Amino acid sequence: MAAIAVTCAGVTVCEHVSWQRSHEGARAVVTIVGDLDFACAGAFAAALAAVAADGTDVVLDMRGVAFIDTAAVDAFDRARRLFELMGLRVTVRAPSRPVRRLLGLCRLDGLIESAEGSAVPMFVPNRPDGRVGRKRRSA
Repeated sequence: MAAIAVTCAGVTVCEHVSWQRSHEGARAVVTIVGDLDFACAGAFAAALAAVAADGTDVVLDMRGVAFIDTAAVDAFDRARRLFELMGLRVTVRAPSRPVRRLLGLCRLDGLIESAEGSAVPMFVPNRPDGRVGRKRRSA
C-alpha cells in the first residue's frame, strides 16, 4: 500500500511521486515529479478530480515523470473524461520520454501542448480511412 501525505505547501507525496498544484492565469498547473504507477493512480485521479471540482482547466507539467504505467494512464484518461463532461480542458506540458511514448501508444498524444501552447497530435494517421499503417495486399 502506498503512503500518501499532503503537506501544507500544497504538495502531495505518494511513495515515489509527488505533485504540486499552482496557477497560471485562469488555469491550474499540476507539476508531477517521480514515478506514476498503480500504487498512486487512485490518488492521482482524485487530485485531478479536485481540480475539476474547482471548475478550472488544468495543465499537467510532466517533464519530471521518470516512469508511468498503464494504471496511471487509465486514471489520467478517466479524469480527462470528467473534465470533458464538465466542459473543461486537460493538456500535458513537456512530457518526459516515457510519458510521451505511453500517451502515443494510448492515442492520448493529442493532449500534449506544442511550443505555442496548443495541443497537437504526435502521431497522425497516414491513410485516407484514418487507420495507421500499410494496406494489406490482396492476392
